[in-house]
Amino acid sequence: MKIYKYNLPIQGEIQITMPLESEILTVQVIQEEAFIWVLVNPDSLDTIRTFRIVGIGHEFADAHQCKYLGTFQLRGGEFIFHVFEFNP
Repeated sequence: MKIYKYNLPIQGEIQITMPLESEILTVQVIQEEAFIWVLVNPDSLDTIRTFRIVGIGHEFADAHQCKYLGTFQLRGGEFIFHVFEFNP
């Protein structure tokens, strides 16, 4: 097992290719960019996982289809976003 990090661009829905056997560990910010850290089995086949970045007060009609992963802040808390994964 290894730990990888993946960038989370703030654009609503994001698809990331990662090993099938992976576990999301945390959501954090480095120099005003959001990332997820993931425990992976690098020998596992790849899959595409879909994430959603939602800002405070934004419409989120399909929330019932997602699992909450974490919250992060940018610009000293001026912007707050929540990270969800579709059908984990």
